[in-house]
Amino acid sequence: LENQLFDAEKSNKPVFVLSHIGIAEYIPPAYVNEAGLANHEELKAVLNRHANLFFGSGHTHSNINMDWHTLVAGNQTTQFTHYNEGSTTNTYRYDENGNYLGYLTDYSIGYCVDIYDDMVIFQGRLFDDEADGGSKYISHAQYQIMMPHADKDLPSLSIDGDIEDGSVL
Repeated sequence: LENQLFDAEKSNKPVFVLSHIGIAEYIPPAYVNEAGLANHEELKAVLNRHANLFFGSGHTHSNINMDWHTLVAGNQTTQFTHYNEGSTTNTYRYDENGNYLGYLTDYSIGYCVDIYDDMVIFQGRLFDDEADGGSKYISHAQYQIMMPHADKDLPSLSIDGDIEDGSVL
């Protein structure tokens, strides 16, 4: 993996590594005790050497509309961006105290990802063909991640979400 990532990094393009299981400290808090890679520290050390890297995971059936830790962009301690994809079915539902309220089975939720040479855009969406004309953006799940080589004067993304904070549920 390390050699493949170094080779890919030379292209200056976004690189994606996908895993069913995520890195515990980057997945929604309600799932940390039950989900996370066993060798997460080793993997994180490898991934952290690559600023153009995006690590995507699933497994948690997380609800992007309720969970606030579904995307962690590179920062002072981590170069790579980790995102925990939503769920196409059986999305978990929790109350404000983290108590499990059961599955939501009547809709699908996830990120639409637009990949460009200089940025990657994540747009959280509720996919529901029957609700008001189809898919709905989730206002607090919109992210624009600039690549390290990008022109820093590019305008930032502005997306008006159709769904306000947690209002779907």
